[in-house]
Parts: sequence; structure tokens; C-alpha cells
Amino acid sequence: MTPCTVDHGDLLPPGWTYLDREQVDEAWSRFRAAFGALRPGLHADAWPAITEPAPSVTFDLRFDATAVPAIWAARMEAINAETVRCLLGIADPSEVVVLDWQHPGYRLDLSEHASAPDAVWGVPVYPDGDYYTFVLPDFSEGTFGHPWEQSLCVFGPRLVGTLAVTLSTWLPVLRVDGRTQQDNPLLVDDPPPVRRPARRFFEGFTEAGPHFAHRMRQRGDAGCSDASGA
Repeated sequence: MTPCTVDHGDLLPPGWTYLDREQVDEAWSRFRAAFGALRPGLHADAWPAITEPAPSVTFDLRFDATAVPAIWAARMEAINAETVRCLLGIADPSEVVVLDWQHPGYRLDLSEHASAPDAVWGVPVYPDGDYYTFVLPDFSEGTFGHPWEQSLCVFGPRLVGTLAVTLSTWLPVLRVDGRTQQDNPLLVDDPPPVRRPARRFFEGFTEAGPHFAHRMRQRGDAGCSDASGA
């Protein structure tokens, strides 16, 4: 079914609470520190809307919703649910900050939301009309959805090793670490620094496949090891 979302001003569903003005200002300050100022735009010359960090993978969500509405709804539902599943695996406590550009911000208790019967979204992960960010409170891991490019950026080492892996089995990839294949004639693996032809890294880049998923899992594992000091 198509995920339900509330209208602004309605009572919030289970798990959702509004951020107060001070919390919203602090969250957007953290957003700008992590990704630069948000650059809204309807056309490709303004995309991407943020400075996509490393590691990150940005997926192409383009799909004609009028052609087969049921498939579009299923895609939206799958992305929303899989994002919650993967965030629950890394969020401790199980809370994330949710930002909706030029609208109220939220704190989302993932456990309460996921456990609620007929869960309703304050705003969805899938960018169905605005710029949505779901992020851990320290802004290290999360997603950024672009409604006009119709894309979803998954960032942070643990989400790249989980959410990006599962999404890469059925969604095309637009960018890795904010860069397209054309931007990267050579990429560097770290550590140790080994230069490889872009073709090796981006095998399955346009139509993500098992090789790409394996590489994303490796990058996620490496990022987690680095973050833990291993």
C-alpha cells in the first residue's frame, strides 16, 4: 500500500515529536557543517543539492508513477521500510533527526514507529515532494532525498555497508562519494593506496549488481573499522 503521511499541523503519529525552534536551528547548523548549504533547484545544473560526503552512494529513484502506480507505491514502501530496518541496526538509542526543508523538524523514535500498527509517516524517507533528511543525531549516518533529481543519497560507513548494499540490488547508482564515473578516471582505494581503473570500481554502476554490492559492503566494513579505531 502507499505509505500514509500526515499533513502539517495534524497530530503526529507514534514515534514522532516536533523539534523546538532551538533544536531545529541546531540541526540545520549541523546539516550545513556536514553537507554545506542546501542548494534547492528544479534543474540538473543545480544538482546535487548537497556536498555528498564520503562514503556515500546516491541512487536513481526515477520511475513513472502514472505508468504502474502499484509498482511506484511498492518501491516507496520498500525504501522507507529498508531504511528504518538499517537505521535500527546502528541507532543507539533508536532515535534519528528528521529534517524537511522549510517545514518543521522531527525527532523519530524508530522502535516506536516500526512497532506501531499501520505505521504513519510524519514525512517519508522517499522524497515524494520535498528535501527529506533522516540522520543520526551526530549527522554521521543517514539519508538525503532530492525530490526533483529523484535521488536518495545514503551516507556513512555503516549505512553504505548495509542500506546501500540492499538498494544496489535493484536501484541504479548515480554517484559514489558525490562523484560520477565520468568524474573519476581513476579511483584510489585506502588503505593501501592502489590506483585502479574506474571500470573495475564501477562495474555494475549503471545497473547495480552483485559486484557493486560486494564493493559497497567492503567499503562499509572498512569504514566501521576505521571509526572504531580498529
